[in-house]
Amino acid sequence: SRVAVSIPAQPLLSALRAFGLQTQSQVLFHEALLSGREAVAVYGAYTPQEALELLLARTGLTIATARARSFTLKAAQTGPQASGLLRWTVPAITIS
Repeated sequence: SRVAVSIPAQPLLSALRAFGLQTQSQVLFHEALLSGREAVAVYGAYTPQEALELLLARTGLTIATARARSFTLKAAQTGPQASGLLRWTVPAITIS
């Protein structure tokens, strides 16, 4: 069910606390993951998962597991494994 969410842009840790209170949800994470990350503002009526996904936009974090208003966060996978592509390294060439 949808809930009213009113969370201004702020440090991610504070935003997650507000999210938990407003949606009556629990969010589990390693606090080191949040260091220096900022949450975007989220206003409107959303399911808790929708609101959390919006809150995590541009943070580099994603929802690892979601169960009945309980969410676990993890770092979003980036790089070659995320896209299924291999990364090729070309040795440096010096031209004189």
